[in-house]
Amino acid sequence: MVDFVTQYGTSASVNDITLTSLYSYLKNPYRNIKELRKASKYIAHKHGVVKDVLKTLKSLPTLNHHLAWSNFDNSKQIKKYEQKIFDFIDSINVKKFVRDGIYEVGEVGTIVCCLRDGKYVQFLELDDLRVHKQRNGKWVVEYDLKSIQENMPLQGNTYDLLSIIESLPDEVTLDKYQLYKNKGEDFRFVELKNCDVVSIDNNRNTPWGLPITLGAWSSLIQKEIISRVERSMADRLIKQVLILYAGSINGKESYKPAPKPLIEHYFTQVSNLLLRKDQGGSVNNTSSDSSGTGVISLPDFFELKTLEIDTTMFTDDIYKNKFRYFYESRCFRSVGLWSWC
Repeated sequence: MVDFVTQYGTSASVNDITLTSLYSYLKNPYRNIKELRKASKYIAHKHGVVKDVLKTLKSLPTLNHHLAWSNFDNSKQIKKYEQKIFDFIDSINVKKFVRDGIYEVGEVGTIVCCLRDGKYVQFLELDDLRVHKQRNGKWVVEYDLKSIQENMPLQGNTYDLLSIIESLPDEVTLDKYQLYKNKGEDFRFVELKNCDVVSIDNNRNTPWGLPITLGAWSSLIQKEIISRVERSMADRLIKQVLILYAGSINGKESYKPAPKPLIEHYFTQVSNLLLRKDQGGSVNNTSSDSSGTGVISLPDFFELKTLEIDTTMFTDDIYKNKFRYFYESRCFRSVGLWSWC
């Protein structure tokens, strides 16, 4: 089973999230928050039902809004500022901003949004930030200048550097980056203004939230393991393994084992036959024999058998439990979409 699970598919054992790694993350989720965010994006893009749930969440609110003034003493001032507020809401496309925020905060647990020039809202890359202190009850967001170098192309030039800096908040400048490169770690972080940290399912004293789908991950991974074993089984049934058994030669006086050169000869002949059979249906085969069949004769002390694959492990109960645990997972109950799934 371990062989089936870890070796099937290209780099499957490298890229997939394992139950062991998931449980290690859950022992201290805030210390492993970066790994959890990467895992969440991976699962959301690999399992369509997770992505559908997140997309449904962001489409549920109507997001219609109106202004509610605390007092109406100065009607002229209200009229003046009301128009500015509506112009600002239109310029940042507030409905799209909120819907995108709902999706991303549900996917990775946290978003950091930055108001740029009073015209649009930018979602900053969480791995490029340091958020570890508060001021007047609000989290202070700092940009890590080291991430600029990490985001540079391998053959990057000055133009690429300026393009990256231009896409970042106004506080991040080329002068500050050069200062960090020349002076070192004391100038690595730049404090950003007009930034807000929005989190879900987080502790009060930490800015980072947890993905809303986290409760369903173990069921998803378990379902994936079963599916991978099924594919591996099917692959081994299609590509049969043949075993050539060599017995003893029955002589006049006694039995003697088949000599090694004779075994190697028949093994080579069987291998060549199988290769010719496999190439018989290939479009690149130039041979006139395209039937994919072949004939070989073996002495009575040789026997050719196929390796039997046990498929009795896949009973109806496995499939029933797999889907029951998947659909009844806490992820979908927590967002009130159990019946929808």
